[in-house]
Amino acid sequence: MSKSRKKERKAAEDNSGNAGSKKPRPWDDAHPKVRVNFSTTFPEKVDMQMTFLIERIPKLSKQKIVREAVGLYLAQKLGDLGELGEL
Repeated sequence: MSKSRKKERKAAEDNSGNAGSKKPRPWDDAHPKVRVNFSTTFPEKVDMQMTFLIERIPKLSKQKIVREAVGLYLAQKLGDLGELGEL
């Protein structure tokens, strides 16, 4: 988020009288042990690259690769929006 956008956001909060009271995020009350299934497809090349890695790195799986990649992507995008907090 740009500095000018942060200033605009802070000014809007100050003007609204809600400074300091942050709207809860949809994931704030998520239970850490609940898992949700999600299915997706990958190009063959990506699948072959993941297979190559898991055959060479102990305790690595396609699920772990995807989970880590999604986590990094979400942290970046949420940080861009100023919503990073605790993932």
